[in-house]
Amino acid sequence: MYPKIGKITFEKIWKYLSKKENPLEAIFSDEFIRFAPKAAAAGLEECRKTINLLLELDAPDRTPENVIDVLLNKSGYRTYLQDNYSDTSSREEDLIHLGSFSAKFERMEDFLNELALLTNMAKDEYSADQEKMDKVVLSTIHQAKGLEWSYVFLIWCADGMIPLQRALKEPGGEEEERRLFYVALTRAKDQLYLCYPALDYTRSSGSLTLVPSRFIREISSLSDEDGARPFEQWSIYDDY
Repeated sequence: MYPKIGKITFEKIWKYLSKKENPLEAIFSDEFIRFAPKAAAAGLEECRKTINLLLELDAPDRTPENVIDVLLNKSGYRTYLQDNYSDTSSREEDLIHLGSFSAKFERMEDFLNELALLTNMAKDEYSADQEKMDKVVLSTIHQAKGLEWSYVFLIWCADGMIPLQRALKEPGGEEEERRLFYVALTRAKDQLYLCYPALDYTRSSGSLTLVPSRFIREISSLSDEDGARPFEQWSIYDDY
């Protein structure tokens, strides 16, 4: 995201820092600027400013949620998205969802470990035989556009997540969220599962009882009879 810092320059900088005993200290040294190509100097200064913003957070406040908030709202990354991508709002929303997910973790290490488990980082390492095996594909709604699967599980179908609470405060936000919900539903060729948790927990609010997305309620039949509903409805927790 920094000007004049492409793949080759980045790899050169990464190799330089990997040899340093204290990479963070090295970033703020005069040698670091002299080592990099002159054209990258302005970009490196912007990078330093971003790192300083993170360092300004007190150690206990350097949670994944706060770090993502700084990167998205204070580092200029939002402007970078607007200047370089036509689907800025979609990318922003994905990052906001990531920020909401990160609120469950107090330590960055735990957050990154969870992401490593949830993402298909090793898919390129699969052999041809392994590629033919059944597997789970994890995707955001935006990334799933134009794709279809036999079985689709749409998770977090709770009000506040689908639709996103932040989007409801914007003009036309609910309709845009409804459109995205439709995109998600139509990714399924055979079976579709809409899932939402009965409870959620955050450090700020404690345990919260969740309700299904208003979009699910919109497609429900007016009848309470199971046979009259356009879908099967079941719960793992009978108390909810």
